[in-house]
Amino acid sequence: RTAGPQELSSVVEEGLALGVDPQGFLRLSAETRYEQRRFDAAKEHCKRALKVDARCALSTRVLADCMLATDQLDAAAKGFWKILERQIREAQPPAALSVLAYIYRHLGALPGFAAEFAKIREKHASPELPVFHLTEGLLHYFARKPNLAVAALSAARAEPALRDRATLILIDIYIHDDFFPL
Repeated sequence: RTAGPQELSSVVEEGLALGVDPQGFLRLSAETRYEQRRFDAAKEHCKRALKVDARCALSTRVLADCMLATDQLDAAAKGFWKILERQIREAQPPAALSVLAYIYRHLGALPGFAAEFAKIREKHASPELPVFHLTEGLLHYFARKPNLAVAALSAARAEPALRDRATLILIDIYIHDDFFPL
């Protein structure tokens, strides 16, 4: 039998009280609270974990996700920029770009993000990564340029991990063809 969220939460609290591996317990606690949608508690545990190790990728991600879930978009953007910087530094696909596109759309600052995206893509060693196509497709989708969005999103579908996201946006474009004249 596996422990449920409440049982796991109790174990985490006991571990923290005992001072056992605070980084591991804080990360586990933050994840558990995030899954329970207890975002304020998750944020607190992420912040505590980041005090122990400011480079903890998981705590940074959970904190940024919590900020996004609670509509603290400026703080979420800062967190996802940190994630993006790490992804670029560690030569990982820059997956945070698509999340940043959504955030900046909701902040009403999409043109500024589009300019930053172009700079990042131009400097990247692999500017044709599917995640770049996904982000480009999102930017065209948000700008109501369906033909360009379809081309970019179709290219993004080459990556199995992005296929579902790209397909959902393509379906939206095709279903709402009166809104997005092709």
